[in-house]
Amino acid sequence: MPYAGLPTVRRIPSTGGLLFIWISEKSVDKDNPKIRRRCALTAAISMDEGQAFECLRHIARDPEDDFAYQCGEFLEENLVLIGYHARDGLHVARIEVDWFYA
Repeated sequence: MPYAGLPTVRRIPSTGGLLFIWISEKSVDKDNPKIRRRCALTAAISMDEGQAFECLRHIARDPEDDFAYQCGEFLEENLVLIGYHARDGLHVARIEVDWFYA
């Protein structure tokens, strides 16, 4: 996905799986079709070093917004902070690891 940039990849301390976070969708502005938005910040888990992905979850998804510059850092074995940029500024999501597997 050339509009998405690079994914963020972190190893989950409690499970050993890889957490991938990336921009998975794009949308077109209603008023100006030349403007394309990165409208879904998505996470998935890989238990086989990136060969396959499971547990696809949207951290943020809005066709009118534009997400980018994601990063992730584990505070504890079961808690990760996800930082990202949206049209209205910087956001931080505090997510427990179990949520990614739901």
